[in-house]
Amino acid sequence: MPRRGLPPKKATLKCLQEGTVSLASLVTRVSQTPAYRSPPAHASGRCRSIVRSSEAIRHTTKGPKLAFSLLLLAFSGTAVGAQTDIALNLYGAFSSTDTVQLDAQDRPSSSAGGMLELRHIRSPFLGFEATCSFYRANQVYTFLALCPAGACPVSPVAVSADAQEITGDWLFSARRGKLRPFALAGAGLLLTEPTGGQSFTQSSNAAVCVYGAGLDWRLRPHLGFRVQYRGNVYKAPDLNLEFSGPDAYLHTAEPMIGVWSGF
Repeated sequence: MPRRGLPPKKATLKCLQEGTVSLASLVTRVSQTPAYRSPPAHASGRCRSIVRSSEAIRHTTKGPKLAFSLLLLAFSGTAVGAQTDIALNLYGAFSSTDTVQLDAQDRPSSSAGGMLELRHIRSPFLGFEATCSFYRANQVYTFLALCPAGACPVSPVAVSADAQEITGDWLFSARRGKLRPFALAGAGLLLTEPTGGQSFTQSSNAAVCVYGAGLDWRLRPHLGFRVQYRGNVYKAPDLNLEFSGPDAYLHTAEPMIGVWSGF
């Protein structure tokens, strides 16, 4: 039986979450397996004790009840597969170009950025995260109204800027062995600030909608890789004070790769 420190139920859940003991193996041992099977060599002492005790439980009247409880726990997803982690990601930001409206054209530049994630997944349909990201958000404006019908040359106006994005997202996920695919949807705030020393510029704050999908690959119980794609939809930043920018929406694609650490 499990050593003192954790109740048997909580100790079992901990082993299931670590991945050293699978749910299917426990259910099989309790309800069907006629012969004893040794626990995995890499399992901790507590987990090995739980596996050994399942053979004895099979011969008691409580065996079927435990098997049924484990199955209910698997479908509810309340604790099995739960994950809390922090992640650091690097990504490229590629925005839609040549946004033209109200005789103004905005051409955002592509850039690289970084994102910090704090994530908690309780069950397949109950997960959430908070993110904070930074990237260069340089804009090039062309004001077409200054040159009707293109009869004269128009000089574009370039504005160098930094962007910070803060979001809260809802997560849907499913853990399969060492892999956890996920999808997300959320919203937040995009803060675009021109870099110092530029005349006739202003900051821009806009709401942003976020969607995306990705995959976690678990290397160790509390460490792994993360690849994902995120899409942002927001109003084009109006950073120039001399002329009004396009009253339109931009889409920014962000492919990412990162490392996460659980705790």
